[in-house]
Amino acid sequence: MFQKKQYDIIIANLPIVDIEEGDLRLHSLFDPGFKYHERLFQEAPVYLDKNGKIMLCHADLQSRGFERLEIIARKHGYTFKVKQAIKSLGNEWRNYEFKFIGDKQ
Repeated sequence: MFQKKQYDIIIANLPIVDIEEGDLRLHSLFDPGFKYHERLFQEAPVYLDKNGKIMLCHADLQSRGFERLEIIARKHGYTFKVKQAIKSLGNEWRNYEFKFIGDKQ
C-alpha cells in the first residue's frame, strides 16, 4: 500500500443546505443529511499533517446550520475557530478553521 500525502491546509467549499435531492447534479448545491461534511471530517485526518487545518466557509441558510456543522466537527475530533463572520444578503457567513486533535487511525 502507498503512503498518503499529508497537507498543511485543506480548503473545502461544500454545499451548505441540507435538503434531500434525488438529482445528483444538484448535489453541488445541497448536502442531504450533511453527508459530505461527515465524510470530510471523518477522512481528512489521514491527509492532514501534524499541525494541518481545514478551512471551510459556511452560512446560516438553514436553522441550526452553524450548530450542526460544529457538532459534526467535534464528533470527529476537531476544534475550530471562526476566523471571520460577515452579514450579507440577509445571512451570516463564516470562515472556519478546523484543527484535528483526535487520534489518527
